[in-house]
Amino acid sequence: MKAYSLQRIDTMKQRPLQRIVALAGTIGVITVLAFFFLIAAFPLLWLFISSLKTNLELQVSP
Repeated sequence: MKAYSLQRIDTMKQRPLQRIVALAGTIGVITVLAFFFLIAAFPLLWLFISSLKTNLELQVSP
C-alpha cells in the first residue's frame, strides 16, 4: 500500500512537467510555422508593393 502511494506522488509530480514539455512543444511548432510564414509572406508583400510603382519609378530605382 505504501509503494502505491509513493508511486502516486511520483506521477503527480510528473504531471506539471509533462504540461510544461507539451506547452514548449506547442510553442516551438507555432514559432517554426510563423517563421516559415514570414519567409513566404515577405516576397509576396515586396511584389505587391513593387507592382504599385510607375514605370519611371522602376527605371530610377528597381
